[in-house]
Amino acid sequence: MITNIIRASLAPANSLFKYPGASFASSKPPLSKVALFSAKKYDIDYFNRVNGKLDAKKRLFIDYHTEELNEKTARTLEGFDTVCAFVNDKLNTNCIKVLKERKIDLIALRCAGFNNVDLDTCQQLGIRVVRVPAYSPYAVAEHGMALLLAVNRKNP
Repeated sequence: MITNIIRASLAPANSLFKYPGASFASSKPPLSKVALFSAKKYDIDYFNRVNGKLDAKKRLFIDYHTEELNEKTARTLEGFDTVCAFVNDKLNTNCIKVLKERKIDLIALRCAGFNNVDLDTCQQLGIRVVRVPAYSPYAVAEHGMALLLAVNRKNP
């Protein structure tokens, strides 16, 4: 996810989705400030661990917010380049307009779905959107089997 944010910071503003492995040419400097919303302890631990391993020139400043991203919480942002959102964050037209006013130019989703993002408004305002392109089918199958075993054993 962090490498996707760094790569996307170098992508042209008219591109909505970029996937891992793509390379971009731009004179824009790497991102410096990311507001990560709907943060859980495991998110914070993971992002801190991965970010700490990056070269100092690529390292991001990440400000963690436990609340969800919406129009109201977007108004609190000042001096950020990027927001990192999750599946329950509400990036509707009003929220995206506030993000644009706050000079946010990249929305990085920590999920494969993007039905909670008004992509048309993002495109009109020149805000780039990146997402997780897919999840491991093996992990999904393993989780499904674990749930079946829990039901079979009558575990709550």
